[in-house]
Amino acid sequence: MNTNCINCGAPINRKLNKCPYCGTPYDYSDFNASFENKNPLGTISIAEKEYQVYLGKYDVDTINMGCGRDIDGMLHGDKIVKKRKFTLIEV
Repeated sequence: MNTNCINCGAPINRKLNKCPYCGTPYDYSDFNASFENKNPLGTISIAEKEYQVYLGKYDVDTINMGCGRDIDGMLHGDKIVKKRKFTLIEV
């Protein structure tokens, strides 16, 4: 993923903790999870540290964001969004 500095607009190397051009500090404590197919055990990387985790729970909620009625009273629901929630347990 490409990221630009909010002050000068220069491209930022995410491995650095500041912009190489203007020196604006950044904290990229991202996380990245990796699981193999149908295996609840995996690894998660947070701020360049790896942890072994177990996928304890997985919820999917379907939310209709654009529900409403038109002038004729017809119900329309165009925008359906899925929200996923993962519960990870450190092993």
